[in-house]
Amino acid sequence: MLSQNDKVCLYIQLKNQFIERIQNKELLSASRLPGEFKLMSQYQVSRATVQKALRELETEGYIERIDKRGTFVREKPGKISSVAKIVFPFPEKSISVEELGLNNWASSSEIYRGLMQGALENKSQLTMRYLPVTGDSRILQDQVKEIMTFDGAIFLGLQMKLLMSELKKKGFPYLIISPGRFFHDPVVPFVEYLGLEVVAEVANYLADLGYVSAGVITGKLLDPEKDPKIQVCRRVFSEREISFSPDRIIRIDTGADNILQELEKKIPATKDELPQVFFCLTNVLAHALLRLTQTRNWRVPEDLGIIAFANNTILNPSVPLLTSVCIPHFEMGLEAFRIMSEGINHGEFRTLEKLLPARIVAGETVGQQKKPVFV
Repeated sequence: MLSQNDKVCLYIQLKNQFIERIQNKELLSASRLPGEFKLMSQYQVSRATVQKALRELETEGYIERIDKRGTFVREKPGKISSVAKIVFPFPEKSISVEELGLNNWASSSEIYRGLMQGALENKSQLTMRYLPVTGDSRILQDQVKEIMTFDGAIFLGLQMKLLMSELKKKGFPYLIISPGRFFHDPVVPFVEYLGLEVVAEVANYLADLGYVSAGVITGKLLDPEKDPKIQVCRRVFSEREISFSPDRIIRIDTGADNILQELEKKIPATKDELPQVFFCLTNVLAHALLRLTQTRNWRVPEDLGIIAFANNTILNPSVPLLTSVCIPHFEMGLEAFRIMSEGINHGEFRTLEKLLPARIVAGETVGQQKKPVFV
């Protein structure tokens, strides 16, 4: 029976029960379903709930309605056409800036845009579905049943690991878009960007411009000694003879409301104590640092250079224009959808690992440094 106390909507519960009965051959092809009023009585639900469940079953190819005859299980249930049906489950109740924070909102927006463009280009169906992260096995199994009404799933990061683990046990195809080069599974395809490579590229770029001292501003998630991006900075700065000391690694809570005030406390007040340039590992920190230079009347890039991680959504709105690493979030979404569609159409994934390059976009916040003149 259906549960009024379940987090899953009644019509979804009803739909999933029918799908399970069809997949288990309890309802055979061409068998006729009971009428709406009989289903209302049998499941103790409203007519609207029954109608919504039946509409979804029809849309997803499990049943067909024949005028004046009734509703029947399709001959090939779940295969209404050759169009791939891909679901994008996400755990956030909203994709607003307030819910996600500016960094996550910007990257997620670009990835969603890429997925939607991928659906258009591959003539496939994309469904975005909110599913809460849960450890409750009953809710988890309902989520698995719901996901398995589609042909494949695309996940963003590892937020829904338990759900992915259950899908993997059942051999259901899914792919992971990994925002930061931390996911490796030999049988699950993933799309990432070359984050560490572009960090090394930035460090060399600054050296080529003639910078001889640098600092890094980062979030508080990782210990600087364990943060791979900082380790790459340290290595390349050392190789290129750029001064980089532990006191020039500044950690700021990017989820706080007072980022600017935190920077004011941690950034030296006098220009003589500053490195020549700061590499900000999030765009929020770069924009906050830019505001700080304005309140202190520092010239950018003459008094302090700034370079940031960013993406197309918030790459351009600063004055002066930030020099940035443009992360290919849109392209990651586009490529993920292509790989998933290809895997569904061919019955196997031909691409298990796709690493996309990021690029440095020149702006106005770093510049060629004058070489010292020795007399």
